[in-house]
Amino acid sequence: MKQIITKTQATSPEPEREQQMKTRSVIQRGGWSHSALAAVMALAVAALATSSAFARMGTQLEYFFYNDGTQVVSDNGEPDDGVLIRFYDTQRNRIVWQLMTQHLTPGVRYDIWLEGSNDGTEAGAFNWWVGSAKATPQGEINVTGTVYVGVPPGTYTGSFTNSRAQVNLVIKTTSGDTVQTAFFPAF
Repeated sequence: MKQIITKTQATSPEPEREQQMKTRSVIQRGGWSHSALAAVMALAVAALATSSAFARMGTQLEYFFYNDGTQVVSDNGEPDDGVLIRFYDTQRNRIVWQLMTQHLTPGVRYDIWLEGSNDGTEAGAFNWWVGSAKATPQGEINVTGTVYVGVPPGTYTGSFTNSRAQVNLVIKTTSGDTVQTAFFPAF
């Protein structure tokens, strides 16, 4: 039987101690690598925090109204509402929208539209379908979605180019009849 002699065994009278030294140097090297990585990550985060890649953000909450101007109010007296979270001054300007409303026909699917004007003029007007939701058996809808500037998710007219524009979050029947609207002023 031939015995295999490793380099450690051949050159060191104390193989255990040499192995400990190798292990210690690896640990020290690993510790330095983690510190260096942490420093690089800290610098990267600091650089990103000062760049325009991070969006500014604003949140608005507005109430829903029926076509006749009557406010949509829940059975317990609270107004039904929509929320817009607007991201701007970034490469991916967008609006995250969310709505909670009721008094809709149970089991019926409704379309959600974002309608408004980029600059307050008719020439800057847009009308974008941003999603749909089916009313619960109680006639409620609670849904959220995201729409990116310049990227229509479905049927649309006009060009949505300003995430800070005056917009309306509109609930319509699938045949296009407006049922409820939340009005959001320009941000």
